[in-house]
Formats: sequence, structure tokens, C-alpha cells
Amino acid sequence: MPTAFLLYCTPTEKNTDRIQKEQIENKRNESSLDDKRPIEELSFKENSFEDFFKKFSGDSIFQKRRIRYPISCYTFDILDNREEYVISREDWVFENFMRDKEAPQFEYDAYESVVKKIDVGEVIYKRRGIDNGIMVEYYFFLRNEKWILEQIIDRSN
Repeated sequence: MPTAFLLYCTPTEKNTDRIQKEQIENKRNESSLDDKRPIEELSFKENSFEDFFKKFSGDSIFQKRRIRYPISCYTFDILDNREEYVISREDWVFENFMRDKEAPQFEYDAYESVVKKIDVGEVIYKRRGIDNGIMVEYYFFLRNEKWILEQIIDRSN
């Protein structure tokens, strides 16, 4: 009659050490990543403001992450007195810049968009009204190799 041996496997000390080292290395790799950023942002390479702005314009999650909060917004009254208000992360509403290409043909509130590079790390994105009082400026700065929206000035009347 054949005899069957039941072999009970327990992790050897060597395997346990290897597993622990792998777990520590995995945690190290995870902590080196910004856990709040999705994978597609981690793989996104910003070669230019234009590359950044294309993603910023159409991706609401990416946009929300690339704003310095609370963001300062300035408006001006008829006497040119400046008023400041701030928008928190929770209160930010997605700004769809993708429609700016069609904006000059809008029947109402038509505007054109202009990108003005001030310096290597500073860009102003302007919306200027066509036969109306729209005039909004979005100030972007390059910080740690990432473009960030830091200020909005609304001179519309």
C-alpha cells in the first residue's frame, strides 16, 4: 500500500525576509508618488504651456489639482475700486476653456482668447469680449516644473 506524505510548508526565515523586504520596497515606491494624483497625471509630461493648457482645459479633475487654493479673484467696480474674493477648492467650478475656440462666433457674450507669455514661467490667458464688456485674465505660473493657476482678474463691466 502506497504511503502518502503530507508536506506542511511554512515560510522559511529566508522567504519571510524576502517578503518583508518586498513589502518595504513597495511602500517606499508608493510613498514616493503623490497618492492624490491619478495615474494619467503621473504619466503626463508638460513640455510646454500649450501641452498643459490643453489638458487643463478639458479635464476637470486635472484642472482642480492645478489651482493654488484658495485662489484670489479680483473684480473692479465702475470707479475702478478693486474687490477681492477667494474661491476654495470645494467651491471651484470647472471652467471649460475648450469652448473658447468657438467663442468668437457666439451670438451673445462672444469673446476671443489670447495667450500672453510674460516670462519663462509666467503666462496670462486672456478672454476679451467682442462688442461687449468681457475682460478676464487668468495668471499661470510654473512652479516645480508644473503650471499652476494662481490668480484671476475680472475687469468685465
